[in-house]
Amino acid sequence: MADVPTLSITLLGAGQEVGRSCCVLQYRDITIVLDVGVHPAHTGMASLPFIDELDWSTVDAILITQCASFRFLSREQCLQHSLASI
Repeated sequence: MADVPTLSITLLGAGQEVGRSCCVLQYRDITIVLDVGVHPAHTGMASLPFIDELDWSTVDAILITQCASFRFLSREQCLQHSLASI
């Protein structure tokens, strides 16, 4: 029987809390990051999702529905995965 494609969903934040939302969707060879939010009760790096757990070179697109922590993504990460790559 052939392999059935599956959708993998990984939460890098907000799995059991409010804020710090970040979801990685992987389907076949496509990786999409959905949101990079901040936790309202924390400041600085402690407020961010666990974005260092992701190999950003594998990301095909970043879909932002809230932009609170967008400034923490490096310029290179943002430019590599801007709307031009969608």
